[in-house]
Amino acid sequence: MSSVASTVKISYVARDLGNLGDATSGPSIAAAVNNRGLVVGTTRPADGFDRAFSWDPATGKMTDLGTLGGRTSQGGGVNARGWTVGNAETPDFDSHAFLWDPSTRRMTDLGTLGGATSRALAINDRGQIVGEAETSAGVTHALQWDPTRRRMVDLGTLGGAGSSAAAINARGQIVGYAATAEGLSHAFRWDPSSRRLVDLGVLPGTVVSAGRDTNDRGQIVGTAADVGDNSSRAFLFDPRAQAMRNLPGIPAGSTEGAAINNRGFVVGRTTSAQGELRAFLWSPLTRRGITLAGLRGADASALDLNDACRMVGTGRGPSGQFAALLWKPTATRS
Repeated sequence: MSSVASTVKISYVARDLGNLGDATSGPSIAAAVNNRGLVVGTTRPADGFDRAFSWDPATGKMTDLGTLGGRTSQGGGVNARGWTVGNAETPDFDSHAFLWDPSTRRMTDLGTLGGATSRALAINDRGQIVGEAETSAGVTHALQWDPTRRRMVDLGTLGGAGSSAAAINARGQIVGYAATAEGLSHAFRWDPSSRRLVDLGVLPGTVVSAGRDTNDRGQIVGTAADVGDNSSRAFLFDPRAQAMRNLPGIPAGSTEGAAINNRGFVVGRTTSAQGELRAFLWSPLTRRGITLAGLRGADASALDLNDACRMVGTGRGPSGQFAALLWKPTATRS
């Protein structure tokens, strides 16, 4: 008796999520995906005004989430319940952070920090929301919106003029970037136990950094850069070592970290010396990354992934427009 060993290969093919039913629509971007495969982002219909959308994997169709009485909206994040956040134009032509509830199919205006504008970028399963808003002094600060108190909280800065919160995990830990007293942007972590911003520093050879996402284990991904030569490097912050490290094993080029799931997989984008843009997926098992193209091998960026490693982002389509993309893993046996 003999047996032939087989190997399983995982591959990814980009899928265009379409538009709001108008063949002449403009560019689209998929910003976030939950573990049910629900995708949210922004698309531009033929009228030229951006609209936040929700894409349902069961139907394969987009839903227009509307606005706050103005013309435009942008989708930013989604949680397990399908609650979606972003920003939308009001009748006064200001842009305010919103929360969209699938049970009522309505947007709620989350207000500001005293200024004219605000933007919601992420939401956890407890309904806590983070983003950025203009203060009464006209400076943009990182915010948290608490569903129990139903009000915004200013998270402050690292001693400089501004800040922005990009993500929040199930433990209420927040990451983003903030200006230091020296005027440089540094990645930060905010913990509900201390209720203050902690400066995560930068990678060796870089001067600025930004935290982009954190998982429920407290791992953080983001980007550090040297402003002088416009190069950037994706980083992984390990909460056990309390250290920021280069994300290893990604093909050469300027790299940016965008999101990390609870299994430790990371997505982002890399730019070659020739300007070719590719999405990447980094595995904590191999400590290496693979690059992913968009439609027909064109430019692409990955912005989020769920725990099943379904990834979303944007990529250039055949017409030259950027399309909202979904990369779904497929196993083949050989």
